[in-house]
Amino acid sequence: MPPSLSDLFKSDFPNVMKFSDDGRIGIQWKNGEVLPIRGQVYADFPAKTLFVGYYIVSSPKTYESCLRLTEAVKDTTLAYPSA
Repeated sequence: MPPSLSDLFKSDFPNVMKFSDDGRIGIQWKNGEVLPIRGQVYADFPAKTLFVGYYIVSSPKTYESCLRLTEAVKDTTLAYPSA
């Protein structure tokens, strides 16, 4: 059985340190429903870089969630220090 997208997200970039941040980010819709987004900070110490990845579960609102996340991604990365 091939790995799921969630499995790939968790195992991607095996040569860097990862800091998962489940539950910190979510998109709230007008009806009050919240779609959780899994965030992960990748720290590549030899390269002196940090970068983030996001996993959004499949739903009827996945596409719209991605669009809303791109609008807010700068705000979500302000909490992480620069390398």
